[in-house]
Amino acid sequence: GIGFDIDVGPPPAANVQLHAQRVDTPLPLPDASADLVTCLAVIEHVDRPDVLAAEARRILRPGGVLVVTTPAAQAKPILELISVRLRLIDPAEILDHKRYYRPSTLRAELERAGFAAVRVSRFELGLNLAAVARP
Repeated sequence: GIGFDIDVGPPPAANVQLHAQRVDTPLPLPDASADLVTCLAVIEHVDRPDVLAAEARRILRPGGVLVVTTPAAQAKPILELISVRLRLIDPAEILDHKRYYRPSTLRAELERAGFAAVRVSRFELGLNLAAVARP
């Protein structure tokens, strides 16, 4: 597998490549070269979610799948309470959120990038969203 993040450590296995790079910029991968792209708790942190989604679409092979998770808009006050006020989780992580999505806005973001089949569901008491999208 191949992973991208702004801060990477050593790969966890010999068959994993990690690259220190923003994911909302062009990725150094050929078109239609990946079967699966996962963005787990990522899209809310990037400056250009449109570029992230477009790059995911570009590198997916026909029949490939994009999986995205992100906090739902309803989670914002709870996350801010447990991080900034109660300090139960790292405030820097939560304060770095640049946006929160509703199911309709996450679906629209992915559809604008060229994904035709987008399914969005809620999990963890409805405070998080999971999207599965296919080109």
